[in-house]
Amino acid sequence: MHLLDEMVYIIARDNECECLMEELSEHPKWFGVLCRHSLHMEEADAKWQFASYLPGCECGHEIKELILAFAEDPDEYVCRRALLAMPYIYPDKAVHYAERFWNRTLYAPGQQEYQRMAALTVLHRVQSPLLASYLGKAKEGGTFLRQCAEKIEDASSRVWN
Repeated sequence: MHLLDEMVYIIARDNECECLMEELSEHPKWFGVLCRHSLHMEEADAKWQFASYLPGCECGHEIKELILAFAEDPDEYVCRRALLAMPYIYPDKAVHYAERFWNRTLYAPGQQEYQRMAALTVLHRVQSPLLASYLGKAKEGGTFLRQCAEKIEDASSRVWN
């Protein structure tokens, strides 16, 4: 266990370059072991990397379903990165989580704005019919949320025209 703790700690310290995570994602067995172990640690900088790399890793379903645990993490950034990865693992659950993240009020307004930006991105990625109503709500939000909505609307109009 001590060695696993140290490995997760080292991965967390490499959060800017993500070199270790990139290499680790090419070794599904070890990725799975360390991903699962990270859930029991306080290393948010490792957890968000695991959440982000889960869609591309060739690990089994039992490891990919850990995205749901990352989505419940108390750290705002970890759960946001899990939400952004969810359409690639569980597109059928992504809309539910996007709505939930939009409506919950766990964080300060600035962090809540980032949660809502992630929710808009997910609704756009899965082409949810709910996107239009949430884009409307976003126009009443903060500056970054409005800008995110405008980018999504612009991207959507280019696809449809």
